[in-house]
Amino acid sequence: MSAQRNKGADIPAEEWKGPWRRYDILKEGVVAIVVVAILTVLMAGIFSSPDEPQLTFKAWALSAPDNFYATTVQELAGTSESAGYGPPYNTASTGLSVGPLAPRSSGSASRIRSTRARTLSSSRCTHSSSPSP
Repeated sequence: MSAQRNKGADIPAEEWKGPWRRYDILKEGVVAIVVVAILTVLMAGIFSSPDEPQLTFKAWALSAPDNFYATTVQELAGTSESAGYGPPYNTASTGLSVGPLAPRSSGSASRIRSTRARTLSSSRCTHSSSPSP
């Protein structure tokens, strides 16, 4: 059985009798890069976002001063919708939750603070004014 498997390995490779042509891998690489660059520019032009002017507080205050004033007063008074988000943004409520997930109610901040306190307290050194013998 092993003699049948090795039978094909003993056959010498035949010499190529077809036409020969020159192959230039550098030329092919340059063509590929140019094609990708052209496709990138075309796709960026087709799928790019529109150039809309940026939104600024100044533009908002100039275009709708009453709305800007009302929103500013609500934010400062803590009565706006975003003022009730809670941690980590402010201390107005228990925090955001999505279904059973409530990341800020897990107590991770208190664990971080206690770890930091332990690290800081253990890293304090007492320095004496006289050198040790």
